[in-house]
Amino acid sequence: MGVNPFDPALFRAEAISAEVRAFNDAFLRRMAEMPPLGAGPNDEQAPTPFPPQPKCLRATVRKVGTQAGRQVPVRIIPPATGNPRGAYLHLHGGGLVFGSADQDDPMLERIANATGLAAVSVEYRLAPAPPLPCRLG
Repeated sequence: MGVNPFDPALFRAEAISAEVRAFNDAFLRRMAEMPPLGAGPNDEQAPTPFPPQPKCLRATVRKVGTQAGRQVPVRIIPPATGNPRGAYLHLHGGGLVFGSADQDDPMLERIANATGLAAVSVEYRLAPAPPLPCRLG
């Protein structure tokens, strides 16, 4: 087994700068104020720290099958002109931990209209929360 290339001291609490600590604290407060999963209009609604955005009325959702037999929803926003001349693939933010395919509708609508491409946003499965606190070092 290889040697750990990371200095464990970098992961100690005292190594976190005041600026990063303030950001993390604000982020955690925002997450704590969110409604629980399933409290929204869609029971599968994923928690997110992002402010709610207006949804594109032209958007449609289709399901794409995977090799493993799972159905993955994709949100498609066509350009206002109608027939798209291609596609723009978008994987929403959230670091594979939170968020949803519709969280960036306003931006994707602008991209679709400006480029003539259909904006396709993938609703990927989010990473599970760790069952126990993770510790490094």
